[in-house]
Amino acid sequence: MLDDLRATLQPGQRVLDAGCGTGAMSRQIVALCPQVELTMLDLSPQMLARTADIPGRRILGSVLELPIPDDEFDLVVSAWMIETVPDPMRAVNE
Repeated sequence: MLDDLRATLQPGQRVLDAGCGTGAMSRQIVALCPQVELTMLDLSPQMLARTADIPGRRILGSVLELPIPDDEFDLVVSAWMIETVPDPMRAVNE
């Protein structure tokens, strides 16, 4: 996944880390391209709190019902989230 991100990320891109958890993927994104506009979304306030060291916007919400308008992001990534939701296909479609 990191090789794909390295080839895809560009300065100014609006990137959503859906189900960011502890922020491991977000940290990788920022390390690869610090100029992205990163948004981290997670259902858990405790997980979002663990991303405090990462530059970007934080949104408390569910990947099953994104509290974000359609077409707000250029790229959506998700790592280690799909296996945690009760309806994975709904999360992907959302």
